[in-house]
Amino acid sequence: MHGPQFDDTNDRSKADSHRSARGAGLAEYGLLLLLILLACLIALGTLGTTLSAAYNTITTTLFA
Repeated sequence: MHGPQFDDTNDRSKADSHRSARGAGLAEYGLLLLLILLACLIALGTLGTTLSAAYNTITTTLFA
C-alpha cells in the first residue's frame, strides 16, 4: 500500500494566483511612480520657466 495521495493542483493555483496578484501590484507601483515622475517634470518645467523670467527681470533691472 502506498501512502495517501494528495492533490496539489489547488496549492499550485493559489501560488499562481498570488504570483499574478504580486505582478499586478508591481505594475500598479510602476504606474504610480511614472505618474509621480511626470508630475515632478511638469512642476519643474513650470517652475524653471517662472524662475527664468524672474531672473531675467532682475538682471534687466540691475544692469539697465
